[in-house]
Amino acid sequence: MKFNKLIINLILFSCFSSVSAQKQNVQLVGHRGSDIGIENTLDAFRQGVKRGYKFLETDIRVTSDGHFVCSHDADLKEWGHAGTVVEKTDLATLQALELTQTRWGIEYKGKITTLEEYIMYCDSANVTPVVELKRTTGINEDDVSNLPKLLSVIQKKYALTKCMFISFMPIVVQWLRENEQQFLQDTTQHLNLQFLCFENMAEKTILDSNLNTIEWCKKYKMDVDVRKGFDKQMVERCHQAGLKVNCWTIDDTATFNQVVDFGVDMVTTNKIAKQ
Repeated sequence: MKFNKLIINLILFSCFSSVSAQKQNVQLVGHRGSDIGIENTLDAFRQGVKRGYKFLETDIRVTSDGHFVCSHDADLKEWGHAGTVVEKTDLATLQALELTQTRWGIEYKGKITTLEEYIMYCDSANVTPVVELKRTTGINEDDVSNLPKLLSVIQKKYALTKCMFISFMPIVVQWLRENEQQFLQDTTQHLNLQFLCFENMAEKTILDSNLNTIEWCKKYKMDVDVRKGFDKQMVERCHQAGLKVNCWTIDDTATFNQVVDFGVDMVTTNKIAKQ
């Protein structure tokens, strides 16, 4: 069985790595690591590095006892533990679970990954951590009390300015920008922030600012991470505002080639890889 899994992985890797970026300056971000291994675990992150990704994205949630772990969903039902909710479970219990996930017909097994493990791996692999802040305890529209702790945890292992922080929640990324100097020793430096948004960003206003997404991101000096479905004019408007454009989540070559032609700076993907 292990031999068969190895053969299938080699075939998948060979297939996907034959897809190359048309422009070598387009950066690829491994979505939850990659599509090999259980998503958001060290195995998936390692496979992302093998694909050549220089950025590895993960999702962060808070356990019941205040630790940070990598998990997209609050409920672990997709990984064999329906009813186990990250925010209601302590770290030791979560770490004792055997996670399972079937991808491309292969069943993978693994363990949940902590924020510290993820950061240390990115450091050792010389790739940029892309930390997506999910709606979780102390990191949400009504309560950002866990953001200082999260930054402190990362800072003990890694330079904050080498990370990228992304979120759908304007309050969260705005707080990071407005409070970054409390955590940065060099006041001339800034956190790398991206605001996750949708293709209608030019029309959507943010909070009570009366600014559309592009204008708001320009004000707070953060780039955009936009869902596929936008056009070249939108990318040009972002660039004119001084914003870089990342797009999510692109897994087919036709869409990939299209957004590259639009001029995006980054592409978040599960499986596309540069040669």
